Amino acid sequence: ISVILGAGHDLNHLSSFWGPPQSTTVDNSLGHIKGNQEDVVLLVAFEDGPLTHLVLLEAKGATDWTNKQMCSKAKRLQKIFGETGTEFPGVNPHFVLISPKPPTKRLETEKWPQWMRGKEGPTWIRLNWRGNLVKVTRCEAGPDSKPSQSGEYWKVEELPSRANQ
Repeated sequence: ISVILGAGHDLNHLSSFWGPPQSTTVDNSLGHIKGNQEDVVLLVAFEDGPLTHLVLLEAKGATDWTNKQMCSKAKRLQKIFGETGTEFPGVNPHFVLISPKPPTKRLETEKWPQWMRGKEGPTWIRLNWRGNLVKVTRCEAGPDSKPSQSGEYWKVEELPSRANQ
């Protein structure tokens, strides 16, 4: 079995794991390759006979997934793999959510491709954290270092303990 692991994998480069050789050009008239960074946290690829499994893992440590974020990701993955995940013969995509708490019931998965949501909803694995959680936050300079989306600085902050519950 060959296994490929990639952290923070850019979905634009998934085709490098299968498909035509690098010297071949691929039609992009449908605009699947956009040059943006809509990533998955971890990509695991392995072969099982003639079938290549791609396991796309999306993780959260302290916050919930939002419908806006996940609908955007689902649309993108549907364009790549199709509604049933059979767009590329011999490739079987799998989507897994990983977090300390189950996804909220408010997560709207009805519009996700069938292969992403399964029969009972998306596949979810509990992520058990040990110790204190921290996060990187963009911020302003100065003694207060207030959070700022356009901040030119960053800091490491401890997360509230609710993420460990």
